[in-house]
Amino acid sequence: MKHVPSTLPGILGQIADVAGVETALAVAGAVGGTRVQIPAYAKGEEHWLTDLVGAKQAALICDHFRILDPDGRAHGLSDVLIPQGPHGVMARAKRQFLLEIENGASVAVACRRSGLHERTAFRLLSDQKHGNQLSLLDLLKSPSDPER
Repeated sequence: MKHVPSTLPGILGQIADVAGVETALAVAGAVGGTRVQIPAYAKGEEHWLTDLVGAKQAALICDHFRILDPDGRAHGLSDVLIPQGPHGVMARAKRQFLLEIENGASVAVACRRSGLHERTAFRLLSDQKHGNQLSLLDLLKSPSDPER
């Protein structure tokens, strides 16, 4: 099976690639928009990452981001800004806009209800039409969803 890289932004895409999209979305939902520390090793359940995604997924993430210094000591990442991804304000507004359009609202009405600027809305619709952007609605569907 061919590997398809994640479309999530920045470090969330890397997390999705090693631990799955649902894990990356959980991280974005819990700590998106803030700076965090990713340890070199997932030790027990006394760290936010292990508490959030479980020991197995946390170990995958820590293994991926572990850095060895010239002396062979392992270090994690500190002060990492986690993108909000689909949990951010703009992503929520875009999802709301797409839902309004899907339910038959005009662009103007959908913009008023979602808080998007009309120019942003038309760019979003153009991207959707030309297949340049994965639907934000698709990002939140379960991998087991038959419509995905």
